[in-house]
Amino acid sequence: MTQLEEIEAGAADGIISVGDDGRLTHFNAAAEGIFGYKRDEVIGQPLTILLPEDRRHGHDGYMRAFAASGEAASTMGERAPVVGRRKDGSVVPLEISILHHKSPGPRRFTAVLRDISRRVAQERALAEKERKFRAIFDGSYQFVALLDTDGNVLELNRSAIQFIGGDQQASIGLPLWQASFWTNDVERSSLREAVLQAAEGKFSHLILDVQGENGRTAKLDLALKAIQTPLHSVEFLIAEGRDVTELVDINEALRRSETRLANAQKIARLGNWEWTMTTNQLLWSDEVYRIFGLTPDTFGASYDAFVGHVHPDDRPLVQNAVDRAIAEKEPYSIQHRVVCPDGTEKVVHERGEVLFDDDGKPLVMTGTVQDVTEAWAREQALARARDDAEAANRAKSLFLAAMSHELRTPLNAIIGFSEIMTGEMFGAIGQPAYKEYSNYILDSGQHLLKIINDILDVTRIESGASDATFKEFDPEKMIEAAVRFVRAKADAKGIVMRIKALFENYRLYLDERLCKQILINLLGNAVKFTDSGGCVEIGLKATDEKVSFIVRDTGIGISQDHLHRVFEPFFQVEGAFARKYDGVGLGLTIVKNLVELQGGRVAIASKRGAGTTVTVDFPIACLIIPERSELRRVL
Repeated sequence: MTQLEEIEAGAADGIISVGDDGRLTHFNAAAEGIFGYKRDEVIGQPLTILLPEDRRHGHDGYMRAFAASGEAASTMGERAPVVGRRKDGSVVPLEISILHHKSPGPRRFTAVLRDISRRVAQERALAEKERKFRAIFDGSYQFVALLDTDGNVLELNRSAIQFIGGDQQASIGLPLWQASFWTNDVERSSLREAVLQAAEGKFSHLILDVQGENGRTAKLDLALKAIQTPLHSVEFLIAEGRDVTELVDINEALRRSETRLANAQKIARLGNWEWTMTTNQLLWSDEVYRIFGLTPDTFGASYDAFVGHVHPDDRPLVQNAVDRAIAEKEPYSIQHRVVCPDGTEKVVHERGEVLFDDDGKPLVMTGTVQDVTEAWAREQALARARDDAEAANRAKSLFLAAMSHELRTPLNAIIGFSEIMTGEMFGAIGQPAYKEYSNYILDSGQHLLKIINDILDVTRIESGASDATFKEFDPEKMIEAAVRFVRAKADAKGIVMRIKALFENYRLYLDERLCKQILINLLGNAVKFTDSGGCVEIGLKATDEKVSFIVRDTGIGISQDHLHRVFEPFFQVEGAFARKYDGVGLGLTIVKNLVELQGGRVAIASKRGAGTTVTVDFPIACLIIPERSELRRVL
């Protein structure tokens, strides 16, 4: 074997030769490996046996054109890869260089063939990876930038370009932190540090302000990480971010809301809690911790730990409330004491409600705790003050009753003896002045007795000793009796008394004695504060809702400044002016108490110098209407 033959036999590339007739004249061992034919099987066969059927038709023309071109050879790599056909019918990609022999004799061609199946497969795999990378890189909805190890921008994906807007090709090749879309130098500096950390193989994360599309400032949640080779060296950096503007706004709104809630709870001293009953986990708001004087790191966060801070005497109350809420599926509301770590006691108002699953099994209990210690202390102080005041009032009433009783005994004697002296029952009085003095004694005694009786009436009402006895009576007769009681004083002052709007055959179901006393007091006041020549009217009317006694006079009236106080005990309008009239200011107080004792109400309307109207209203149910009676409504 010659040296040339030895080289040819050991060559890795296939070598074939074709004669002028297009038939194979040479086929080395490497060609056998490429095509799967033995040399003896192909020598003398047309070259087209090594070509796929769809490539055979134009091959002869190509060879003639190559021969006519005058080229001696085509170098491997100058032509696009061609496809050969193996013996088994499969195709094989080939890279070929062709030599046109110029020696005398028949035309001959020699081709050197290289099987590039592996390279083609690698190229296809690489192209597929590139396609997938592009699909992921540009198909991602997130901001993605590919960087070299120095942090320079190699590529921006489609979402990044859309996110920041404008022509971002200017950013390619620049360090990421020098790109135009960052808003300030502080964030550029932070980004530079994060890129340097990523280049060292460390994960970095930060939130940055970005000048986005249309000038919109957005929040970008950016993560930077390294892409490493199998040998763990950093090859690229990836910056991946997402628009979290809305999330940041929501979180900020939530933070502000939680702050406002915490402040509101602190102001109201009201905290909320949640007890997951299946896991016995108890969650408290900050205000509950403050109320109990605890911190999250000192509290066991369980129901049992909570009960341990309830005052021992109140634990059964709390447990019973919880048990009832579970059993009856109803919220509870209780007040109990808690003991803080420093030993101080607080009073809290606790509300709770249980949430159940579809099978009725208790899952979660939620509720609130409010510190009511100060309010409870005030209530206790008010209760003690109320008890003291009621005791003092009872003592006052007892004192007034005892004093009035003691005063009435000598007053009865004074009035009785003065009546004997005034009537000269045991003979004439020698001195006329003595008779005049006895009249003064009688008038003063009767006046003092009336005051004592008024005081006794007030004390009886305040102490609850007065009761209303309801029965049916004729209102017209009762009014006439009350008018007769004050008519003498009215006649003495030249005041006209009128009775108006009486019912015909109608009756009332009230306390007749108390109603008569009410009218006597009102008529007495009207006569007292009406000058000579004036008029006092009393009437009775009914509507669909009420029955009303109305007493109207043309007297001096009451100013608006004092009108709201006329029912107060011992109040007298314009003290100095009122001294012209007798009495201690209990008449209207008695009226108000007696009216309310029967379920009614009294109102007064007046104007200084224009008279006064007092209206006493009782429910319409007090009116008894006989059959076929007519109601005359005059007022």
